[in-house]
Amino acid sequence: MKNNKKIKLKNYAQYKITQSIALFNDKGEILILQHKESGKWLFPGGRLENNEKWTDGIARELNEEIGIKKFEINGIIGIDNWQNENGSKYYGILFRGKIGKDEKIIVDDNEVRDFAWVKDENDLKNYEMWHPRLEQGIIMAFKNGGLNVDFS
Repeated sequence: MKNNKKIKLKNYAQYKITQSIALFNDKGEILILQHKESGKWLFPGGRLENNEKWTDGIARELNEEIGIKKFEINGIIGIDNWQNENGSKYYGILFRGKIGKDEKIIVDDNEVRDFAWVKDENDLKNYEMWHPRLEQGIIMAFKNGGLNVDFS
């Protein structure tokens, strides 16, 4: 029996989906990027495009923002949802990963002002983060928090 009942989407919250990554180097530092317009710091990442897988989205964002093609994802630090000051609603996932050994960061001036490597939790005081939750994400990443996930 077919169900021809139509779902009224206006009754459901509409969310934008984002993904970002706490990307470690060989020294155990975490990469952050300075947002072009606000000057505040955040993880590499961005919105997921239609029909894009999480891992494909983060790969696209790393390539667009900083020219990185070789990296690995080795866990999920957290999943969160929030609403911005304009009323837009978001779901986001923060991955944990590692940059490829020979990768060089090339900042795309259209997206990013600068990049930095955060050495530890105490180093956070040197950066004005986009949102306090990002600081929590860095602290969790340094404490090796999150879920180990195999994306292969």
